[in-house]
Amino acid sequence: SLFFARSDESSEGVWGDYGAEALMAVRAPGEGQQALTFESEQYYLPGGLRTRLTGWYPGGGEQPGDPNGYYDAAAGRVSWTIDGGQDILLAQAQQGSVRQPMPAFTFSHALCRLSFRFFAKDQTAITYWGSVMGVKVCGQRCEASFALADAAEGTPSLTFTGEASASFALADFDFLSPPVGTAADAVEGGSPVMIEPQAGPYTLLLEVTTMNQQGTQRIAVESLAYPAGQSVTICVALGDHEITVQPEGCTIAPWGEAEEVVPGAQ
Repeated sequence: SLFFARSDESSEGVWGDYGAEALMAVRAPGEGQQALTFESEQYYLPGGLRTRLTGWYPGGGEQPGDPNGYYDAAAGRVSWTIDGGQDILLAQAQQGSVRQPMPAFTFSHALCRLSFRFFAKDQTAITYWGSVMGVKVCGQRCEASFALADAAEGTPSLTFTGEASASFALADFDFLSPPVGTAADAVEGGSPVMIEPQAGPYTLLLEVTTMNQQGTQRIAVESLAYPAGQSVTICVALGDHEITVQPEGCTIAPWGEAEEVVPGAQ
């Protein structure tokens, strides 16, 4: 389900506050632009006054910072506490009326997606480290919020607050025996992690746990950007006595297609 906040004009150019309750809607299945059906039917105002809708996903949280997204109507804000496992989608506000129907919403990824690939430089490295048992992305902020007013003025984005002290572990990480070779031979491990976007060069901190060594190895991934809506691949190399990141194996690519929905207001 997608979630929306609604605001209406009281007179031409004068907008009321967003409604006290978020509106839930379902996107029809399929690729490309699809219809949107609201749980409670929505109607345009009589006389040609306009309605504005702003959307986000996920939603339905019951308290501030809920992982599902908590809508605070008084503050005009939606907040989440992320753990690296969930996606957040935002849509720019759209306006419509009985005279000019509302255009389609485009929901775009608001976080950056990280995936990890692994290889060993030689058999000596395999013997020294053994299997990779897990990876954590460290030093992350996890309190995110979205101001509805920002969506009416341009491309919406998240605001992060709090200390950069959270660690996000890769889920579904089975014991991985990396192949011997180069970055071209690397194989993916675990499920992707979603993090706060970083537009400029940023040092990402990782902890890699291996079977044959006590504790974890802390690695710095330097001078990469982590843009919102992009998928960044980190290539991890097991050397004879150290674990490093191979720049030639790191890539940045678009993270899937944006989702478009056509509102069902009448």
